[in-house]
Amino acid sequence: VGIRTHAAAFASLPGVTINGIVGTSVDRCRVHLEAAGLDPNLACSFDELLASRADLLALTTPPAERGSYLPRLGACSSALLIEKPLTAEASAADHYQSLLGRAAPTFLNTQLRGLPAFRRLHHLLTTGVIGTVYAINIRERSSALREKPLPKWKQSITTGGGQRLALGPHLLDLALYLSDRSYSQARQAVIHTSNIGPSPGAAVTETPDEIFGCTFDVDGCCIQILTTGIAPPPRYLEFDVEGNDGIIRFSFQDGRGAMSICASGKTVQYNLEAGGQLTDGGFPPPQLNPSLFRMAFPHYATDLISISSGNAPKGSVTSLKDGMVNIQLLDNIKSYRE
Repeated sequence: VGIRTHAAAFASLPGVTINGIVGTSVDRCRVHLEAAGLDPNLACSFDELLASRADLLALTTPPAERGSYLPRLGACSSALLIEKPLTAEASAADHYQSLLGRAAPTFLNTQLRGLPAFRRLHHLLTTGVIGTVYAINIRERSSALREKPLPKWKQSITTGGGQRLALGPHLLDLALYLSDRSYSQARQAVIHTSNIGPSPGAAVTETPDEIFGCTFDVDGCCIQILTTGIAPPPRYLEFDVEGNDGIIRFSFQDGRGAMSICASGKTVQYNLEAGGQLTDGGFPPPQLNPSLFRMAFPHYATDLISISSGNAPKGSVTSLKDGMVNIQLLDNIKSYRE
């Protein structure tokens, strides 16, 4: 993921230089870089990467494989991006904070909030295009658990595997962002239902949660999330945002995205275009990268680079403190029983 999503995005940004990329070994990293069309000479050791004094470091390894890196990252002066989930268990989050007691900022990768279409939607919602938002329903259908062979770390909840930890942080963050609810408000969330477990007849039985669903209330907004990871095509991310004056519907399926705003007796259609922008709707929407996450990450990365360079970002990002609330809420949902 680090090479396919993060490194490829950073390499595409103007004015950005990648100092190095660390893998399980330098030789293995070179092979993957070359396969991704990136310079294999970027492969380096962790010591070499720290010595380069980069403005921003991205930690993309699964939670269970971060232990040896964290103390030294906490002592360096670079801004830090940590791939979600922050930890596999909320009980470890305080340990992260103590290890990363640093002056430089630390962020959680919740890149969907960086997509220009969602930034525009957030602005429309906060200016009252459908009145007061009182409900959000997000549904995600991925192929994350259909890989063959499935990476070992995805096979256990203790190492960060499963839908709750794979997609839960993203969907939770997107719901809070669109509803304009803060993580401090999310601390007081009231959980109504939770559904975590294997799907019926699942082929990938060793993964602890192939389905993750929940309903909870944050400051008067009812948020519903459902994500499945072993389903056959199509892949999609869909959501409805309901307000007291209208409704917004968004759908991104197999690389085609569209959105409609129904308010004041009128319906306005939009298409998702290259670069993640919204344009006036026409059918069918254009074929884009099938991964909305990869489409969004360059924009989120641009904001992180702006902050690490001492400039103001165009959009909002998720801090380490917010990331701790994110995993705590996911843990609360996991343990919830009606």
